[in-house]
Amino acid sequence: MQDLHAESKEQPKEFKQAIRAFAVRLAAGIIFANLIVLCLVVMFAWHLHHEHEERAKISAQNISRLLEHDITNILDKIDIVLLSASDEAVELNRSGGLSKQAMNKVLAKQHVRILEVDNLLMADSKGDIVYGADLKSDKTVSIADRDFFKTCRKDPNAGLFISKPILGRLSNKWLVVVARRINRPDGAFLGVVWGTLSLDFFSKIFASLDIGPSGGISLRDAEMGIIARYPAPKEIGSIVGNKTMSPELRRLFDAGKPEGTFFTPTSWDNTAKIVSFHKIGKYPLFVNVGLTTRDYLAGWRYDTAKIVALALFYVLVTIFLSWGLFARYKQEKLAEVNLFRLNEELEQRVSDRTTELNLKNFELETSLARVKQLEGIIPICMYCKKIRDDKNSWQQLEKYITDHSEALFSHGMCPACEEEQLKIIRASKPPSA
Repeated sequence: MQDLHAESKEQPKEFKQAIRAFAVRLAAGIIFANLIVLCLVVMFAWHLHHEHEERAKISAQNISRLLEHDITNILDKIDIVLLSASDEAVELNRSGGLSKQAMNKVLAKQHVRILEVDNLLMADSKGDIVYGADLKSDKTVSIADRDFFKTCRKDPNAGLFISKPILGRLSNKWLVVVARRINRPDGAFLGVVWGTLSLDFFSKIFASLDIGPSGGISLRDAEMGIIARYPAPKEIGSIVGNKTMSPELRRLFDAGKPEGTFFTPTSWDNTAKIVSFHKIGKYPLFVNVGLTTRDYLAGWRYDTAKIVALALFYVLVTIFLSWGLFARYKQEKLAEVNLFRLNEELEQRVSDRTTELNLKNFELETSLARVKQLEGIIPICMYCKKIRDDKNSWQQLEKYITDHSEALFSHGMCPACEEEQLKIIRASKPPSA
C-alpha cells in the first residue's frame, strides 16, 4: 500500500516531464517549419528584388539608347540643314546675291526641314547677326564674344560645334547652339550659321518618357557639365554646367567608357539610383538616365509586403494550431493521469477489500472447521470422560472443547455435588475428643 501511494505521488512529476517534452518537440517543429517559410520568403524576396533591379537596368538602358538615338538623329538633321544653308550662302556670295532677303529665304526654307530648332541664324565674319529664318529685330546683335563663333572663326576645320548652354540675346532663353563655319571658296572665313535648341525642348523630350515619379534624365557635355535635366529646377540656369556626379559615373567617364549601367547609392542629388549613360553618337554629349530605388522597387515592396503578410498569417495560424494541439494533448495527458490515479485507487480498494474478504473467509473457514469437529462423532471415555483427538491422544473434556471452539470454561459446583462433597468432608473428619 505504501508503494502504491508513493507511485501515485510520483505521477504529477512524470506528467510535467511529459508535457514539457511534448512542448519542446512541438515548439521545435513549429520553429523549424517557420524557419523554412522564412527562408523561402527571404529567397523569394531576394529573387523579386533582383528581378526588379534587372528590369530597371534594362529599362534605363533602353531609355538611354532611345534618347541617344533620337538626339543623334536631331543633331544629324541639324548638321545636314546647316551644311545646306552654308552651301547656299557660299553660292549666293559667289554670285553676288548674298542679300538679307535672299539669305533669310534660304534659312526659312531650311528651318521647315528641322522644326526642332527654335531658329536658324547666320552671322557675318564680324560676328553680327545679319540673317535669320525668323529674325524680327532690325537691331544689330553681335555674337563675336561667343565661344562657338570664336571657335568657328579660328578653326577652318571646326566642323559641327555644339555649345554649352547660353542665355540667348535675341530670345532671352537658355539655349544650346549647334553651329557650322561658312568658308569662302578660297577657305577664308565668311561667317557662321547655327540653329538654337532651347533647354525646354530637351525637357519636353525627357518628360515624354516613363522614368517614374522621382527618376531623372540629364544631358551633359564633354566635361560632364549639365546641359539640361528633367525634372528641371525652377531656375534652369542654377544647374547649367554643374559637374557633380556619382563616384561610379566618374570612374566610368575617366576610363573613357562610352556607355555603362550601374547602381549608385549617391547620385548627383544623393538619391539611390540605377543609372545608364550613353555617349550621343559622334557628338561630345552624354545622356544619363536614372531610375530611383523608390520607384523601381515600389512593385517589389508591394509584392514583398503581401508575401510577408501571408508568412505572418501562416506563423500565426501555426502558433494558434500548435497551441490548440498542445492544449488538447495536455487535456488528454491529464485525463490519462486522472484515469491512472482512479485505476490505482480502484485497485487499492479492490486489494484492501480482497484482503479483508480473505481474512474474513479464513476466519469463517476456521470457525466452520471447528464447528464441524464439534458436530461430528467425538470419542469419549465413558468413565473419565476424556476425549480422544485426531492424534489418538486423550484430552480433558474442557481442553478439547476449548481448542476446537470459542467456548471457555469457568469451574464451579452444582448444589448436588456441593452436598456430596460436604458429606465426604464431614465423614473424613475424626470425632472430637
